[in-house]
Amino acid sequence: MPGDIVLSVDKKPVQNIRQLALDLYSYAVGENAKRRIQRGTQTISYEVPVVEKLDVQGRLADLVTKEQNKIP
Repeated sequence: MPGDIVLSVDKKPVQNIRQLALDLYSYAVGENAKRRIQRGTQTISYEVPVVEKLDVQGRLADLVTKEQNKIP
């Protein structure tokens, strides 16, 4: 949820957003990433399933036409 603070991934403390991203790359699709977050005054632990990211380039390419890409 907006405002949540990620405290750890698999019991490894998170220092910054870059480290969080790098830590998540160590998981394979189908595994669960254990996270601990702070939401307000509560500390919550839960697992998030790792799924394959959709092809963002393909989705964005559908929004552009040849006519819109012409350079004068």
